[in-house]
Amino acid sequence: MALSPADGDATENSEAQQAIIFDKTTEKGSDGQLFQACMKSIRMSHASANRLRTGLIVAGLFTDKKMYLEAIVLFYAATDAMEKKLLALDESRSNDSEDQGDEICAKLLSLGYRFGPQY
Repeated sequence: MALSPADGDATENSEAQQAIIFDKTTEKGSDGQLFQACMKSIRMSHASANRLRTGLIVAGLFTDKKMYLEAIVLFYAATDAMEKKLLALDESRSNDSEDQGDEICAKLLSLGYRFGPQY
C-alpha cells in the first residue's frame, strides 16, 4: 500500500521540531567533547538531508514500501560497515604493542553508540 504525499506530510516533524530533537540529542554528549563537536558540525548537513528526504516523500519516491525498504537497507549497510571497521581498527591497533591505538577511533568507540544492531 503506497502512502499519498499528504500522508507523508502528516508524519513529518516540522523543521522547528526537528531542531529541538537535534539539540536534545546533541546535549547528550559532554560539553566540549567529541560527540557534541560532531553533532554541531553536521547540523546544517543534517537539516539539508531532512529537507531532501521530505522532498522525496512529497514527490512520492518513498511511498513505495519496497523503495523505502531498500533505502533503509542501504543506510543499515553503510552504518554496519562503518561500525565494524571502527571495531576492527581499534582491535588491530590495540594488539600492536608499539602503537597505542587510534585516538579518534578510541574516542568514537568510547561513546558506546552502536546503531547497526538497532536496525
